[in-house]
This record gives sequence, structure tokens and C-alpha cells, in this order.
Amino acid sequence: MHSWHERLSKRWESTQVELNGSYSSERVSDLAQYSREISWFHVIAVIFLTPLPCLLVTVVIDALPLADPSEGIFANAAFWVREYYTFLVITFLAT
Repeated sequence: MHSWHERLSKRWESTQVELNGSYSSERVSDLAQYSREISWFHVIAVIFLTPLPCLLVTVVIDALPLADPSEGIFANAAFWVREYYTFLVITFLAT
């Protein structure tokens, strides 16, 4: 009889679809070929351009000015717009 930890561990590993527990020789050779053929320009472009969508979303959300908190939550319409946009982005990222 397996312990609950072993059952949980096997259950968790069964949900991981990316590796299925090991690398195939085909994946290793594909990675080696890719690393030989890719240009440094492409590597640098990926490193610097990958975070741009996240930064853009953050800047757009934070660009809306908020009113004075002492005026109350209903006087601050920009807060509701920011919250809606934030939840919209999070929803699209989660699906």
C-alpha cells in the first residue's frame, strides 16, 4: 500500500505534460541543433522583448491617475476602471 505522499507525488507528476519524466534523445538533439543555428541577435531580442508585454500592461494600468482616497471609493471612477482592466488581463492570462 502506497503512502499518501507517494500517491500525491504520482498524481502531481501525471499532470506534468511537458517532459513525461524524461528528455528524449530527439529533444536533446533538437536543442543542440537549435543552439548551434540561432544567432546572437535573436537571443538578445528574445531576452529584451519577452518582458515588454507585461511591462506595457503594467504601465497602462498604472497610467490612470487615482483620486484622493479621502474622497471615498465611489468618487474614484479611475479605481474601478483599473480594477476591471486588471481582472480582465488576469482572466485572459489564466485561461
